[in-house]
Amino acid sequence: METIKVEGLNVPVVPDRNYKIILKKSQKTKVEVIPRQNIKLNIAKGEKLGTYKVYIDNKVVLTGDVLAQKAIKK
Repeated sequence: METIKVEGLNVPVVPDRNYKIILKKSQKTKVEVIPRQNIKLNIAKGEKLGTYKVYIDNKVVLTGDVLAQKAIKK
């Protein structure tokens, strides 16, 4: 999916579930990732780091949580 910046590091994130969306050729998509506030540097794998919204033609069709793809410790 994307990464979230935490104290200068890019932390890879994944959605909380798998999904498949079938689009028509003319439809436009956008994914917005919103990081949660006050993320500490020691991150456990699967920890909730924010939320995501999937837009199709400027309408929200799917929302959920983004989770850390791997553990990060400093």
